[in-house]
Amino acid sequence: MVFERKWSTTNNLLFHSKMRALMWVRSVQEELRYGWVNFNVSGMANEDEVGCGGVLRDLDRARALFSGPVAAKDSITAEVGAIIIALDVYLAMGWKGKGSLIIEIGSN
Repeated sequence: MVFERKWSTTNNLLFHSKMRALMWVRSVQEELRYGWVNFNVSGMANEDEVGCGGVLRDLDRARALFSGPVAAKDSITAEVGAIIIALDVYLAMGWKGKGSLIIEIGSN
């Protein structure tokens, strides 16, 4: 996400993270197999503001969303934090051992 010539506040960064998560939910993705879940995660940084977000979905629908600020210095570190959060959510939902997990990272 590019913030050209715009001053970004923490609230704006959180808004953009949430909007990105909503775009993932609405995007057309490759059909998942039965028993598989997909976690799309992304981290983003702008000056001194860093955030991350993610969407967990299965064959039927989105199962979990998260977004928020993180204690990181750049978008790569934020994405690592997003992966850790995604794994925590996956384990907390009791899906370990019940299917396969795909994690897709939003950076290029």
